[in-house]
Amino acid sequence: MIQNETKDFMYNAIYAEMQNAIEKHGYFKNQHEFYAVLDEEYEEAEEFDYLFVDSLNDLWRFVRTDNSEDIEKCCYNLLNYAFQTALEWVQVCAVIKKYLGGGKYD
Repeated sequence: MIQNETKDFMYNAIYAEMQNAIEKHGYFKNQHEFYAVLDEEYEEAEEFDYLFVDSLNDLWRFVRTDNSEDIEKCCYNLLNYAFQTALEWVQVCAVIKKYLGGGKYD
């Protein structure tokens, strides 16, 4: 179970992203624009997800062959892809909250 402090941090990150998007681009003009932006952010998150899965498969191959050097490289890749995916999902949440006109914790 994730800690409440971590949840609060994520809520704050989503809110900050939403506020930044509103300042830079304003509110959505219509539902079509909302959908297009949401789809774009989702595709970016999905790209890192595919990279993560590919690296996870590589990791399993290196574990089976006891290739410690490549295992470590794979772990750095996995960490990077997981982090980038998390950042993209923050943006996905921010886009949805922006459309809903959401406040900080609603």
